[in-house]
Amino acid sequence: MFKCLIVTPDLFLKQGVSTLIRESLIDFNFKGEPEFNHSVSAYADAIFIDTDAVHFYQSLEEVVRFNRAVEIFVICHEKENRLMLSSIRKDISNIIYREEGVESIKQKIASVLQRGFHLDSPLSLRRNEKISSYTSSHYNETLTTNEHEVMKLFVRGFSGKSIAQILRKSEKTVSTQKRSVMNKLGVKSNQELLRKMTSI
Repeated sequence: MFKCLIVTPDLFLKQGVSTLIRESLIDFNFKGEPEFNHSVSAYADAIFIDTDAVHFYQSLEEVVRFNRAVEIFVICHEKENRLMLSSIRKDISNIIYREEGVESIKQKIASVLQRGFHLDSPLSLRRNEKISSYTSSHYNETLTTNEHEVMKLFVRGFSGKSIAQILRKSEKTVSTQKRSVMNKLGVKSNQELLRKMTSI
């Protein structure tokens, strides 16, 4: 059982991190669902704590006090001072930036799974191959990095509003980028776009 805690006031961020944790476990063929704790005093294998959380420093100290051997991820904006964050606890090396791409965050989670559970390299499961197969196609050359990030969340079932919240963009920007992808692929509806993305 992989136990984790996500400390953030941002419900969309919590939803996004939860989804990436589940997908990372699936990549490793990890048996069972992750267990999400709601208290810093409960044991956890990994804790994700947002610098936007109320009383961030106090929460971080409580996390360390109750979970001395836990893997701690600090979630922050790129503009924040990493040295300032790492000075709180010298052993906190897991930093997730809100501006990071989905695959980059999954790699960081995967590295923790490999260290803590001594797992082999991630398995390529059909479900994940289907979801991300378009990234290795010739469309990879025509879509921009931002369009790829929007599509990765779109094919996972996130709404435009949720994608905007997770990627910290305006809904208008997300809509424009999705419309650009639709024009490039020659589709006119969300249903057609989803079929195109998952069948390539």
